[in-house]
Amino acid sequence: MVKFQHPNYIFSFDAKRIVDDLIYFKEHIYDPFIMNTGTLNNQLFEQALKIETSLYIHNSIHDLLKQLTGKFNLWDICDIAFNKDEEWGEWRNKELLYRAFHKYTLKDEFAEKIIPIIDEWIEEVQSIYQQMKQQEEKRKAEKESRYNKFSIVKVFEMVEPQGGEDGQDGYFDVSLQENNTGETVRVVARNVFDFGFYTYPKRFEGTEDIFNKSLWTETEKEVCQWLQELSPFTTRIRM
Repeated sequence: MVKFQHPNYIFSFDAKRIVDDLIYFKEHIYDPFIMNTGTLNNQLFEQALKIETSLYIHNSIHDLLKQLTGKFNLWDICDIAFNKDEEWGEWRNKELLYRAFHKYTLKDEFAEKIIPIIDEWIEEVQSIYQQMKQQEEKRKAEKESRYNKFSIVKVFEMVEPQGGEDGQDGYFDVSLQENNTGETVRVVARNVFDFGFYTYPKRFEGTEDIFNKSLWTETEKEVCQWLQELSPFTTRIRM
């Protein structure tokens, strides 16, 4: 069986879009499409393809038709696997110097071979979608669990980072509580131009130990990591 040419699925909705568009393609497989001999930019089943996913579906179908027809040239494939609307061609090209435009629809005997394979592709991508969805839901639940572990008790100072080299560095001085134990820790988060975002326990401010994690308590490490992930302002490097 010809393999489906998968894109790089970053999020589950990327896979869901492929599933939906494969289903749409299957439902519109008999839609006529037009080829133009005056361009190299021809596409099989153009009316049945969605723009966002057309590259992957078209290339996969093209590979499948090459296997089914034993032909590699697009026009040769059309001659074997598709019916040409000669009456439409006469009308469309009558004012032209040559027969430029051709209208095709898929033959039944090829549709009967293609549709079961499309169903297998749909099942394959649906499986990918479900796996990605489960992973996303798991990560979301884990993030919510981490978020709920601490609460902001008091904000002593908050300065939003703004601008570039002559702008304003970010500064966040806050006291957080570990919700299970009630332990309170005061920490600082900073966003410094051309250096980046970092956090440290407030008690080490003004010393070289702001980066010496061996001196931090386990709760201080957890709180600083919490702020790294759930910072009130950007963690990107301002340059």
